[in-house]
Amino acid sequence: MSDAHLLQHPVLRCLRRSLGQLRLEDGPLLLAVSGGRDSTAMAGALALLQRRESVGLLRIAHVHHHQRPESDEEAALVVALGRQLELPVEVLHLDVAGGASAAVLRDARHAALANEATRCSADAVVMAHHADDQLETILLAITRGAGPNGLAGMCDMRELCNGVQLARPLLQTTRAELTDLCDQLDLPYCDDPSNTNVETLRGRLRRDVMSVLESMRPGVARRAAAMAPVQRAASGAFMAMLPVAVDSAWDRSRLAQLPHAIRLAALHNEASKLVAVDGLSTSTVSEAAEAIADARQHNRVFQVGGGLQVVVDAASVQLQTV
Repeated sequence: MSDAHLLQHPVLRCLRRSLGQLRLEDGPLLLAVSGGRDSTAMAGALALLQRRESVGLLRIAHVHHHQRPESDEEAALVVALGRQLELPVEVLHLDVAGGASAAVLRDARHAALANEATRCSADAVVMAHHADDQLETILLAITRGAGPNGLAGMCDMRELCNGVQLARPLLQTTRAELTDLCDQLDLPYCDDPSNTNVETLRGRLRRDVMSVLESMRPGVARRAAAMAPVQRAASGAFMAMLPVAVDSAWDRSRLAQLPHAIRLAALHNEASKLVAVDGLSTSTVSEAAEAIADARQHNRVFQVGGGLQVVVDAASVQLQTV
């Protein structure tokens, strides 16, 4: 298939638009490539844009986690991809104990990518998260009882370290479109078995929920991803209305004048900084929010979960760990 035809592929159209909106079209960019279909398609698309249009300098970084037997093969696949696309590749080796949690590995991976981006003076580390990933993230946030900010999903760009951004320009594309582009470009890829591990929440969600949602409402992932920026803007406006806590405490009279929803959100938001949000009892937090506005003046304590309590007395409202 000709380059001219491929440039009209949905992934290329989305990528071109997103790079312009994020002001990243001039690079240089560091592409985080695992060897999976999503990041492989992203690298192929960006290489094509660089060859035919005005995308700036591109480099590939592959993080070798040393956690699975397939890791060496995946690194070799990415090195071969770099040769095929005529892009330089750097393999970054992590020194993390075996069996590390996903969160520990993610933090180590981001640190390695940030260091490499700084070393090669990249403007951003580009990742291949897409609309299906975004919907999964939002659904998982709902299961945790996350507040407005959590329901906004992943942002398309944030600071990774000083002077380096983490960019997700493919949030409006789908997994199916990325797979199709790999096929169109004849790019080999691997599938990380951990992505479909049903012992994880995300793996179970992919197997048992995502396909059902798509069958009920075709295009659901793209629509959810399209609304995520709207939700993020709404969340930002709402969060700006919340009274600021000083050492996890507020003046009760000030909170009492606010609508219940804002009192509830203020307590929930501050509590989530201290304990895991899925350990909170939303109903008890709501009871505490109601108590703030009633006429009672005696000291009351609400155990809201996670070893956290809300103390409401005549003059103040405080969050305390126990």
